[in-house]
Amino acid sequence: MSKAQPQGERGFTLLEVLIALVVAVIVVAIAVPASRGMAQRARRGEAIAALTRITRAEERYFLEHNRYTAQLAERPPAGLGLTPPAPGHYTFSVEVHNTGVAAYTARAALAAAADADTRCSSFTINQSGIRAARDARGIDRTDECWAGAAP
Repeated sequence: MSKAQPQGERGFTLLEVLIALVVAVIVVAIAVPASRGMAQRARRGEAIAALTRITRAEERYFLEHNRYTAQLAERPPAGLGLTPPAPGHYTFSVEVHNTGVAAYTARAALAAAADADTRCSSFTINQSGIRAARDARGIDRTDECWAGAAP
């Protein structure tokens, strides 16, 4: 024997379900870009941290050997002896300039397989601490990309 449901307790109407679905879609539409932006800022921070480690290692190397080196992973005296950053969103390199003055430029370049953070596709820093950053089209984005990094 089945009981008849009371008139006021039938469940959700189609309109109520549609309203709940629209609200959920709006929340997801706001959350996804925000989380993507946070992830890009975190990756930029990792690139800046790696460049800072390279810069410090180059200065220590220069104090001992009176020159800079382009070798990141090689053990001293051939290189800096740094553990390479895990493969990922940026690749790292150092270019040593032999122009009569000891100089180098450390670079973090966006890897091809990385998430499309085209606003900060490359970072550089040199022996004088001069920083630069460019987007995928080569436009200077230094202030935006290095924002928040320690001087």
